[in-house]
Amino acid sequence: MAGQTVDLRAVAHALRLRLLLTRSVTGSETLAERLSGGLHRGSPPDNADYPYGAFRVMNLRPHTIDAPVFTADVELMLFFRPRAEADALQDATDVAVEALSGFVDLTAGIYQVDVRDADVLPAFSESADPEIIVSRTTFAVKLFPAPIT
Repeated sequence: MAGQTVDLRAVAHALRLRLLLTRSVTGSETLAERLSGGLHRGSPPDNADYPYGAFRVMNLRPHTIDAPVFTADVELMLFFRPRAEADALQDATDVAVEALSGFVDLTAGIYQVDVRDADVLPAFSESADPEIIVSRTTFAVKLFPAPIT
């Protein structure tokens, strides 16, 4: 496995497209339709409009020594405001889980995505904006490197 790696930009691009464009089996809105402030890789801009999302691919590591397979974690956070949008936040989180669970994109090296945890976090305390509500979902991803040519 020496010298082999994964193109994390391609992985992140494929995951972002899947998250934004997948329509639920119920026919509800996509995340692209729900997140007027966008879905950002890494940190969102300070002036992002609510609702918006941020995600990152992190903790890339070899899965086994004998095969060129890697694992990584994906963290997705969705930010809504005001707190009265709690049902909309939960629905958007459910769409994201549905979009990525079992996702495969062999062109990006993604061959398995499993949801690890999906949770709507408690509202912030008074020292922060208590009207902002957040969900955090983590996924485990199995990846393989692009073939060396």
